[in-house]
Amino acid sequence: LFILALTHAVDAQHILRAARRAQAHIHQRLVTEHDVGRQSLALGGVEPQLAQLVEQLQSGVVIPSVGFGVFMIPVGDETYNAVRTALSLGYRHIDTAAAYFNEADVGRAIRDSGIPREEIFVTSKLWLQDYGYEPAKKGIETSLKNLGLGYIDLYLIHQPYGDVPGAWKAMEEAKKEGKIRSIGF
Repeated sequence: LFILALTHAVDAQHILRAARRAQAHIHQRLVTEHDVGRQSLALGGVEPQLAQLVEQLQSGVVIPSVGFGVFMIPVGDETYNAVRTALSLGYRHIDTAAAYFNEADVGRAIRDSGIPREEIFVTSKLWLQDYGYEPAKKGIETSLKNLGLGYIDLYLIHQPYGDVPGAWKAMEEAKKEGKIRSIGF
C-alpha cells in the first residue's frame, strides 16, 4: 500500500502531482514484478487518471492501494480542506489516527463530500494510551464518534507496545459488532 502523507495543507495541484508520482511508481513496480494478482479500479471524481490499484485483505475487504494520509496536517480547516480536495481528485482511501487528533475533521470532510460512504475506505489507528481491553473499547468508541461515519474500514494498532492482546480482543469484538470491517497492526 502507498499512503500519500502531506505535512501541511496544500493546493489541489500539489496533491494531484504527488498522486501521479505515486501512481507511476506503483505502475512501474507492477510492470517490473509482473504482478497480475491486482486489478485496476477506475475511480470517479474530477481526475479520472487517478485510477487506483486495489488489494484484498485477508478479511476479504478490498482496500485501495493508494491513500491520502493526514499525519501532521493541522487540526481544523486545513485537514478538512485537504481531505475534501483529495476526495475531489479521486482518492478513496483516507488514513488517519487517534494520535493525529484530526479524525473529526476527516469524518466531516467525508460526510460533506457527497460521495457515498461505502465508496470511501477509512483507516484509523488505536494509540498507545488505549492499549488493553477496556481502554481499547473506549478508544474504538472515541474514534467512531470522532469520525461520525458509522464504521471504520481498517483499524490498526499503531505501535505494538503494552497490552496488545487486550486491545486486540476489543478490536475483534468491535469487528464482530460491525463497527470495524478489518483489523491489523
